[in-house]
Amino acid sequence: MSVAGPKSPKATGLLAAALLAAAALLASFRQGSWPYVATHHGPAVSRLLASERWQQDSRIEVLRGCTNFACLRAAHALPHGPGELFNFPHAFILGFQKCATTSLAAYLTAHPQAAGSTPKEPWFFTRYGNCSHRNSSAPWGCDQQAQQRYLLETLHRDAVLDSGLTRAAFEASPDYISASHAEVAAIRRELPWLKLVVSMREPISQKMSAIVHWGEFMSITPRPAWLQKLEIDRKAVPRRDCSERLFKNESTMYDCLLVAFQEHPEVSGEYHVNLQTWLSVYPRERFHVIQFENLTAKPAPVLADLQRFVGLDPTLAPQELPRKNIRKVTYQSQGWPMKRREYEHILSIARPRAQQTAAVLEQHGFAHAKEWLAPWEAAWQRNLASCQPNGDCLIQVT
Repeated sequence: MSVAGPKSPKATGLLAAALLAAAALLASFRQGSWPYVATHHGPAVSRLLASERWQQDSRIEVLRGCTNFACLRAAHALPHGPGELFNFPHAFILGFQKCATTSLAAYLTAHPQAAGSTPKEPWFFTRYGNCSHRNSSAPWGCDQQAQQRYLLETLHRDAVLDSGLTRAAFEASPDYISASHAEVAAIRRELPWLKLVVSMREPISQKMSAIVHWGEFMSITPRPAWLQKLEIDRKAVPRRDCSERLFKNESTMYDCLLVAFQEHPEVSGEYHVNLQTWLSVYPRERFHVIQFENLTAKPAPVLADLQRFVGLDPTLAPQELPRKNIRKVTYQSQGWPMKRREYEHILSIARPRAQQTAAVLEQHGFAHAKEWLAPWEAAWQRNLASCQPNGDCLIQVT
């Protein structure tokens, strides 16, 4: 009779290797190459799956030996053990920037069943991170050491596993939403089980908030290391230059909005373009969509829906949504000066794109287009109503 006991690192490594073989077996079976795999791997894998030792090994024990994505995929081929509630990692908050992603991450981190990453925005799968090669002919991937740091340090692998997978590990890098199709496909290849959260805000407000966000950062002296890293791409993102000029009173908010709306859709964060990219790769049921205006107006039901999607118990939730990265009351709290004709010009660009976004959401069953647009239309009308007879307006963000 065999007795299950603590496993040595060597035994864990061997088990992880066996799991990789099992994952290859499953993938080959799905791709129609079962005869080849049965010949080369079938007997060994069959013995492993039938062994008493295998049945005693939990997914958690296997994950403890994982320091790369290939091992994670193999481990996730195993069934959940007793009491295990989540995958590892479990969820990403994809974006969009300035749509309460930081507040949402802080709220989930405060939940006893969730484990937020360190830092909140690792950027691991972006062009600034370790595992992406946007605008390069280099193949997708990152080295073993980078993967290990991400899993163990950024996502707190051991602490999450110590909970018995009763805590959901997640991260919140809003740049992920603007990933290219190739990058999204690679993320799915590495982490196909992820749950994905997307938050969207009235688009003019979102861009105005992002302009202020970057203007504030571009004014920092000396610039922190992470901002110096972004300097490489400054010429590719004129909005940041305009944001810097805005804070020097050398440009206006209208000027910067024009720049923001004229940028390439992936760079400027056009909702419908980025959403369709992700929806073309991950299945629809992997997504949960939040409207910023609904979240801020009636947070309780929106947050309860979010928790149910992630798999958290809403009865254990924090009482309030933390207010993070709020600049609305710091800069132009009465509204940004703009001429009515200028705001109407920006609106003529933003409204059709918002309608496209609403159509995409309706097409995929996330919301009714008319209901989704209603809070945004109300915000636009409030801003137009602020205009004086001489055409001077004070434009407020939502």
